[in-house]
Amino acid sequence: DLDADPQLPLLDFAPQQGFHNLQLRQGNEAYGFERLSGGRREQLGAALRLAMADVLMPAYDGSLPLVFDDAFTNSDRQRLSGLQRMLGRGMQQGAQIVLLTCHPEDYDTSLLQTQKNPPDASGGMEVIQVQLG
Repeated sequence: DLDADPQLPLLDFAPQQGFHNLQLRQGNEAYGFERLSGGRREQLGAALRLAMADVLMPAYDGSLPLVFDDAFTNSDRQRLSGLQRMLGRGMQQGAQIVLLTCHPEDYDTSLLQTQKNPPDASGGMEVIQVQLG
């Protein structure tokens, strides 16, 4: 869970290469993205996408859709809880989260329940759950 310990994502940018060298710093150690577990990579990738959306949202009238297509298949229950909190914060900040999953039961509780608030004056949050099949 990224909020459990003080951790700092590291990311380099070069005009010719774009973004590269994604790492996660824990204490004095930095771990390359490829060395992280599958669940930790999913969580770090989601955090990075939410941060980029937060930077880009003003250019899109304060709302930007993010699509996660079964993006958290390697996440255990503990990480799913942290991911749900992270996605919920992103929604509160204006990101439109489209979450496609083969396991809707993983998201039926905290993410959906805590986000079923009446919209505020700025449009607020609305959660729509659709099941196919």
